[in-house]
Amino acid sequence: MGEDFALVSRKNYISMAVTMAVMMPACAGATDGLMFSGYSATTLGMAGAGSAGAVDAQTGATNPAGFAFTGNRLDITGALLAVDIDTTIGGTQYGDNPLLPVVLPSFSYQYDDRWSFGLSSYGVGVTVDYGEPIPAVPGVTDASATLLQFVLAPSVAYKLNEDHAVGASLLLAGQYFDMTGLQAFGVADPGYATSYGAGVSVGYMGRLSDTVRVSAAYFSRIEMGQLDGYEGHLASETDLDMPARIVLGVAVDVTSDLTMFLDYNWIDWSSVRPLANPFPGNFVLGSADGPGGGWGSQHVVKIGAEYKLSDQWTIRGGASASNEVWDSKDNALNYYTPATPRYHLAAGATYRSGNNTEWTVAWNRAIAQEQDGEGMSTGTDLKTQIDTFALTFGWTF
Repeated sequence: MGEDFALVSRKNYISMAVTMAVMMPACAGATDGLMFSGYSATTLGMAGAGSAGAVDAQTGATNPAGFAFTGNRLDITGALLAVDIDTTIGGTQYGDNPLLPVVLPSFSYQYDDRWSFGLSSYGVGVTVDYGEPIPAVPGVTDASATLLQFVLAPSVAYKLNEDHAVGASLLLAGQYFDMTGLQAFGVADPGYATSYGAGVSVGYMGRLSDTVRVSAAYFSRIEMGQLDGYEGHLASETDLDMPARIVLGVAVDVTSDLTMFLDYNWIDWSSVRPLANPFPGNFVLGSADGPGGGWGSQHVVKIGAEYKLSDQWTIRGGASASNEVWDSKDNALNYYTPATPRYHLAAGATYRSGNNTEWTVAWNRAIAQEQDGEGMSTGTDLKTQIDTFALTFGWTF
């Protein structure tokens, strides 16, 4: 499917959809769209709530101002994602069950009473391999795709006074993209491609009273470089940026042992053309108005609770809900992005093993959600469930 392919008839839309689907990035691990719902075991154990808590050095993933309150510490998070993808196209069922390991280190350092510095890391992506050609044509390799996007966020925070702080991060991003299985559509497998980009984030965090804390942060769109070799594939050529987002949070100490968290996330997927362009667009692959996945902005509400059982043990739980990111009429173009879950449940706990060490565990489920295709996507039905198991080691110094 190269430059000579400009128009697709209605009766051939399924072939078009399958081709474009392979060209789309893989669905993300924890389905706040393509993003994780949390980036340490602490926030994952509350379904991503807790941005106003600033309890570990991964605070830069939700608000760089949080480094003003984390002190000197090192956190290393390891996560394992168990993904269950169940997709039906034209009556044929396809699936994949990848196990995906992730390691996310983070660090914070309090320079003096006013200034603090930190480094957080977070990522997006998954590897999907259906283990068979789609469509089943001799000589076509198995349909597979990998998208990995990783962000390092060096940050600085400044305390305005004891209770209020501001912060900023430089977002340094890299991405890896690869796909196979397009020979039947006249497109050779280009192999893997990488590109890099940068953005910024700014934030505020403060204590309004003895029991109430608030957090607000803005993350700019990260402009990524082109994925060489994939010209004529993705809408807007090879540009696959990371979207802008807003994170708002509040924490309320109900008692000396119980804290409740409420977060709101806005993610601007509508600005990423390979995801946001409607289907069928102008039918010209790779053009600015070419077919996309119909993604819009995502609104996520997260609620969490943290209860201190003793000086050693703290337990957590949480839930989240979001809007439907794309309409069912765009299912066909989301064949490789079946991020259908809209609800999360989570639980976790922290054990303080010493004066300066702690271990935090979490389980987070993106609950299976079926989205059946309509209109031109009739016959393309998507369903995904994801379990995330996380362990964070924290060391204060």
